[in-house]
Parts: sequence; structure tokens; C-alpha cells
Amino acid sequence: MKNTKLVQSVYSRDASRIVGNVSRVYNPTSIEEIQRIINENTEDIIPRGSGSNLVGGCVPNNSVVVDMRKLNRVINFDANRKTAIVESGITIKELNEKLKQAYFEFPIEFNELSTIGGMAAMNTFGEKSLRYGAFKDCIDELEFVNGKAEIIKLGRADLAEVCGMEGTTGIITKIKLRLMKIPDRSVSILQSDSIDEILSVCRKLKNEAEVVTIKFYSKKASLILGLPEKYNVFIFFDSSRGKINGEDYNNLIKKIKMEYYFLYNYGYYDSDDARFYYDKLKDFILHLEGISCPFIGDLGAAIINPFFKPNEISQKMSVMEFMKKTGAKKGRYGIGIKRKYLVDPLDKKIYNRIKKRHDPQEKFNKGKLIDFDLSFERKIEELPIEKIKSPETQKIEEKSVNENKIISPPDNKLTNDLTLEKIEKPIPRNMDLIKNIMTNSIPENGKTIVKDNLERQPNNNNKEKDLIKSIMFNKLKDKKEGSNGNK
Repeated sequence: MKNTKLVQSVYSRDASRIVGNVSRVYNPTSIEEIQRIINENTEDIIPRGSGSNLVGGCVPNNSVVVDMRKLNRVINFDANRKTAIVESGITIKELNEKLKQAYFEFPIEFNELSTIGGMAAMNTFGEKSLRYGAFKDCIDELEFVNGKAEIIKLGRADLAEVCGMEGTTGIITKIKLRLMKIPDRSVSILQSDSIDEILSVCRKLKNEAEVVTIKFYSKKASLILGLPEKYNVFIFFDSSRGKINGEDYNNLIKKIKMEYYFLYNYGYYDSDDARFYYDKLKDFILHLEGISCPFIGDLGAAIINPFFKPNEISQKMSVMEFMKKTGAKKGRYGIGIKRKYLVDPLDKKIYNRIKKRHDPQEKFNKGKLIDFDLSFERKIEELPIEKIKSPETQKIEEKSVNENKIISPPDNKLTNDLTLEKIEKPIPRNMDLIKNIMTNSIPENGKTIVKDNLERQPNNNNKEKDLIKSIMFNKLKDKKEGSNGNK
């Protein structure tokens, strides 16, 4: 592909808003083409999916970019074994739309526009990682082309050679995925003013077999989203156990998927994430509240996502320092360029060994994850925010402020006639209406409030048990019906 201004605009960045420079772009349609690209190029080679990476994982540094999105077929689907073999360029959305026809789905989802290959390379923790694990836990086999242009096939025991290496060992071409039947789904909502109550109850809930996600909103984030100014926890079930199901559930999910747009509208363009030991969660939450930082979390996976405005540099540095001190691990975003402080010395040694085994000439994704080029990092960090943004992104943000509506950044896709697509998502200008969108989507009988449960239960030793029973509303109903049927 010719290196036009349009190509530079699309491929010089990812969702991290860091800008690099593209040397050439390839759009392979076969493994043989990929091998030829590797053999013919001595420059840095960057595998790229949809460009949804939030940590600069596919930002080029005078690099050759290999766009994998033309390799997007479902090669094989086996309903009996619940598996599918797919090419790495297919997105989660495209895959699940195809599988839906047979009432199947792939359970790991973080961003539906992300490609399967990109998520495998990051070893992403999806929204349902509590029950289904990280991305590699849903892979049976994987094929990739390494830095020596060798086609390598890996079984489950060797997936760490690629999964979590963030494109530094080669280009993923095919993956055999584990699927699941589409289950019934429901959700219950817990609201409380006490973080101790929330963490204690959720520690027990995450051991329930049908609980797949425990989504957590801070008081400040809740207020921005139009929820009561409390800690709001959404407990998701892959069953009908929760209080909210059916069409009410579907409507609520649509609104939850807009959470980032709400925060964007309030100027929170930047975010971070980390995974903690459960006993460190409270300290981190209190730290974030101390610096008035809104955050969203997954209490099942112990992942917290704080959000920042562009000028909140000191708050972000404070959060990064806290993560270092507490031994936080990468969450869903990965390492890329921005998160290298989360790589501990032992992991770095392991990454280096794997890298040297598959890419001894260091062709792939230089400056990411390990062996970082400090001049590249310094160049990016010293750029003022205005220069990091493209003129197009700047116009989009100005338009968003002026018209008081949320507009997502351009979709990083090139059409056949090389036009850049844009996505606009209008939001009501009246902020009260925005807040009502989320609140009005929650049926009153879907909420459980700690205070109400405690007033009904004077015995403090049983308060958590009472609360958990209330959250798992339909479970009590099923047990009652079962006992009647046995008589």
C-alpha cells in the first residue's frame, strides 16, 4: 500500500493516541505473503489488527505495518466439539455474529471491534474473565509465523510463546477457539455507601458458579453515569438467577456499553488499568478517591480502571507510583509502550528468552514490552498533547465540546476507495437527560441496597448471607419450587 497522508493518518497511531511514523503498510491475504514480508524486510515489523490497543502496542517507529484484517475467515466450526478455527484478522463482533446463527458464541470480549489475533497477542482478560479466564484459556491451538519466517503450531502448553508477548515474537495467523452455547443472562444490582460491605460480599459472590462478571462503579463514576452517588455493583449471571433479565437486561447492557462515552463527555479521555491481589483492592480504591479520580472495576478479576483528564498529570503519576509499590499486574490493556513499569525483572527475563528463541534478529515490534528503545519513549513523552493529537482528532474533540455530544475517534479502517470512516454517536445535549438514560434502564426490583438488608437482618453474622440471597433472587425461588415438586 502506498504511504499516503491517509495511510499515515490511520496506521501511525492506535487507540492510545500516541503517534509514530509508518514506513510501509502490507495487507496480506495468505501465510506465504506474510513469510515473504518477513524475509524481505529488515525494518521493525508491527502486526496490526483493528488498532484498538490502548497502550501503544501497535504504534510504529519508522516501521513496516502488517494489517491482518483481510485474513478474517472462519475456517472450521464444530458444534459437537464446541470449537472453531478462525483466521486472526476476524473481529470479536464478526465472529459472534456468525456463531449466533448456530446459538454459539466466543466468551472472551473486551472490545467487540478487537481482532482475535490482537486479543490473543495481548492475552486479554475479557469482561467474563472471572468464569472463563484469560484469552489463552479459551484457545486449543494456535499457528503463527515467527521472526525466522517459520510456521509454528502451538498446543495449549506452549501458548505463552505468543499469548501475552504482544506481537514481539511473530504474526498470529490461525487460532482454534473454544466456544460456548449462548446462555440465559441476567443481572442484579447492589448499591452501598460502604466499600467494606461491597468487597466482603463480592469476595463471596465471585465463588458462585453462575456469576461471570462483577462490575463496579465508584461514587464519582456512578454520578457521571446518572446512577445514585453510591458504590454501584452490577452482578452478571450466565443464567436466569439475577433480578433483571429478558428485554430489561438487553436495554441495560446497551447503556452499560456507553459508559466510556459518558466519561469522555466529561473530559476523561485517558485511562489506565491494573490487576491487584484482592486484599490490596481497598487501599487502591481509597487512594483513587483521595485524588478524586473516577473509576470502574471488575471485582471478580480484581481489575480497576481509573480515568483522567488530559491535564491531570500529577494524579496519573500518583496512580502509577501506587501500582508499582503494591506489585500490581497488567489488567486488560497490556503493556505496550505506556505500561512497562508493570513488568517485573523475572517476567522480563522470561520474555527475553522467548523473544530470542523466535525472533533472534529482533524484527518484531521493537520498543514494546521488552528491550525498549529509550529515544523513542522520550520523543513521545516530551511531545505536548496538541502535537500528539492529529488535526482530525483535534477537530473531533472540539466538535464534541461545542455541540455537547459524544463522538468516538475515527474507526481505523480503510475502505476500498481509501476513504476514512467516522462514527458519530449523538447524545442529548441536556445533561439531565444523559443521566436519566442509565437510571431509567434499571427496573426498581433489580436493585439491592445493603442498608435495607441489614435493617431486615439484626444478626450481623448473617448479614452477608442475607444480602447474597437477595442478590441471587431467582435462586431462592427455584429452590422453593423444587421442594414443592418433591412432595
